[in-house]
Amino acid sequence: MFRLIVIASLLASCLLPANAQQTVDAAASGSQTWMKITLGTGYESPMRFHVYAILYRAPYYAHYELAKDGLVAAPGSVPTSSLLDSGESTPWCNISDIVKSDRGARLAIYPVDPRGNRAKHFDGTIEFATAPKQDAVVKRYDVHYDASTFNILVPPNLDDNENIEKLRSDLDSANYYGAIADQYDWLKAGKKPVNFPFFFSTQISPDQTDSKVMQRELKTLSYFGFNGVATNDKWDYRNKYIYGSGRPKSTYAAEDWDAQKKAVAASYKTYSVAGVKTSDIVFAMLMDEPFGQTLATLSTDPASIAGFRAWIKSKNLTPADLMVSTWDDVKPVTYEQENTFPALFYYSQKYRTVTLGNYMAMQAKLLREQWKGNFPIVSNFSDGAVAAANFYAQGVDYFTLLHDTDQNAIWSEDWGNFSATYQDTSFNVELMRAAARKRGQTLGQYLIVYHGRSGLDIRLKAVSEVARGVKIFKSFDYGPQWADYETDVLQSNLAAWRGQAAAIHEIGAVEDELLPAMPKKAQVALLYSSSADIWNDGKDWATGFERMHTWLALAHAQIPVDVIGEDDVASGDLTGYKVCYFSDANLTAAAAQKLSDWVKAGGTLVMTAGAGERDEFNRPLNTLNALLPYKRNPVETLQSYYGGSGSKLTLLKPQGTVNSGKVKIDVLAQKQTFKDVKVGNGTTIKSTFADGAPAEICSVAGKGIVICKGYLPALDYMRTALIAKNGVADLSAKIANNTGIPTPEDALSLDKNAKSYNPWQYPAGVRESIIQPVKDAKVNVPLICSVPLVDAIYMTSDKGIVIPLANYTLQPIAKMTLDIEVDKPFQKNR
Repeated sequence: MFRLIVIASLLASCLLPANAQQTVDAAASGSQTWMKITLGTGYESPMRFHVYAILYRAPYYAHYELAKDGLVAAPGSVPTSSLLDSGESTPWCNISDIVKSDRGARLAIYPVDPRGNRAKHFDGTIEFATAPKQDAVVKRYDVHYDASTFNILVPPNLDDNENIEKLRSDLDSANYYGAIADQYDWLKAGKKPVNFPFFFSTQISPDQTDSKVMQRELKTLSYFGFNGVATNDKWDYRNKYIYGSGRPKSTYAAEDWDAQKKAVAASYKTYSVAGVKTSDIVFAMLMDEPFGQTLATLSTDPASIAGFRAWIKSKNLTPADLMVSTWDDVKPVTYEQENTFPALFYYSQKYRTVTLGNYMAMQAKLLREQWKGNFPIVSNFSDGAVAAANFYAQGVDYFTLLHDTDQNAIWSEDWGNFSATYQDTSFNVELMRAAARKRGQTLGQYLIVYHGRSGLDIRLKAVSEVARGVKIFKSFDYGPQWADYETDVLQSNLAAWRGQAAAIHEIGAVEDELLPAMPKKAQVALLYSSSADIWNDGKDWATGFERMHTWLALAHAQIPVDVIGEDDVASGDLTGYKVCYFSDANLTAAAAQKLSDWVKAGGTLVMTAGAGERDEFNRPLNTLNALLPYKRNPVETLQSYYGGSGSKLTLLKPQGTVNSGKVKIDVLAQKQTFKDVKVGNGTTIKSTFADGAPAEICSVAGKGIVICKGYLPALDYMRTALIAKNGVADLSAKIANNTGIPTPEDALSLDKNAKSYNPWQYPAGVRESIIQPVKDAKVNVPLICSVPLVDAIYMTSDKGIVIPLANYTLQPIAKMTLDIEVDKPFQKNR
């Protein structure tokens, strides 16, 4: 979830005059929207009205005040003589420049006393008109709210009945969607979860929202089945979460911890007064979307330099290990210095995560001490690992975070905007699960349910993510529309309601079995090299997307796969795996040696173009090449891919083809050829380039096998699916313009395209080519599904087996078989 938020007053051209007569005279030709407010009773002092405007366009936010002298865009400047007593009114104020856009504006209006304190209630009358006179009034609100704020959605103009109907107060809006919810065809299957925490995000402030509005929204929300919300005891939900002390004022290393301790104590007091108890808290959120600080910042900040040095010493490294002479030389370096100080650059990149993680760990320590509890404590990490297929695009390496700093949980989101497929966001969960495997940290996730997400996509994401170990969900963003800074929240996306509710109730139906369950250990590993991310950062993301979509092809074939970090490989964690896929150019020397030993002991290693030919300091690495009875030529970069998310893989242009049996695979981004290839003695050519040269070679190394591919097949797998999907989008546009007539086959594709963001037409032959090594290695697959693209995960616990299923074919499946391996008799079948 990435937003640029700018808080500012409107430019001078939008400011309205500060006296009544001039305000009336401000009327110009064209559509006009006017507003007048009369102060009601029950106020002990004179009041002015504050208007907080959400504009949905630059500058996005603005503050105004209304009193006897009219509307001003300089809050706090209203003179005492202009304040309103009970029964007094503002003049007619022209708000056309505030609301005149394609989406109008949202106004939050509340009375304020002479000291600037918000009133505890709102009593008065608000009128809207098309001209500054009573006979032009189109809607009048007699407001008697037991809370301070009256919210209203104002359309761009009031020229017709359709727009006038869109002029809705918070109570109007709550009743409008509430009436729909009361008659909605809610899913009857499943049940609301009790123990599985399923939170929702709402912009409602219980302290500022009238009880009538609140009760209607609570009733509407009850249909979905959520069981958790933020902190305030006015929300009748079992599960709560709290916020921590937030971002630092300077760098993570230089934070004032006395100030942090005071902030935590103040927060504790606020939550305690609201009725929150330690036993209520499911998790604490420290920060939203923190990135690792930039190398430029770290290299000039004294506290970060000192912290970097201390961290290096804690790893028992010396200046010589970092290829410098003295401890004075041991300090973070920038991108410009990567070739001069490659070892320092490598550790500087890692330190971006370490200093963030240490800051979070100290915040967590303060929270645990204050609350005397040990609930999960997290920051929400943007899913940059999907958007860029590279940890270091944002400086947050999950492996470093969970292995090298004191964390008890990790949290991310399935935003996935401009991703190749929302299913890639499940790969982000796989990365969290991989990083948490060693120490068992809890996995939490924002489930994005707004910004055009369909009900089907919400449901698919939820099932795929919970199948990979997510134990806490928070749906973002319900809204409601009258309280939010977005227009396309879940509340107004009626088509998505059923999918959101279904996801919750399906999880609730099996929550007791699901909560303790995790995916069964696989026999196939996908090696993830953080070293490669470090050296590819800012350069080329092609192999990162190859890595991610290799995982996708395996998932589409229901082949269980565990992501393994390079440090875990160096620790010997490949034991028990039969096949390992590897696409990254860099690998630590220690991991490369363990990987080589694993192959010689009987493993099957599948490498794509250029994999494993450079170490963590970007020096040539021969460990894996030594396994080969032939030579790999230098990798050719045919087309670099940087700065674009997965949906832009269509920009890659084919630079040749590979003949793999009857299947043709496009060569994209990179190519590697081979020399001195001699067939025989365990060496075979599996596929060729168009000119007949070897493109894929299988050879023996000790008791194991190495398969080298001189191309990146998973890029073609994903790109082909995107082209098919975009072709349907083009067809839809042609049909809409009456230039084409859909065939029955077109109609099915159009339906799929309309109900899901995800592609559905993947090249089966390319997938078979990618997964063939798994078949050849006779990998034990505990679950065999007869239909590709069904996400089927085999989860186990002491309570038995759970198999979540998500249908990414995007159409009903008439017949499907599951061949499931069990080691105990069935007791019941759900």
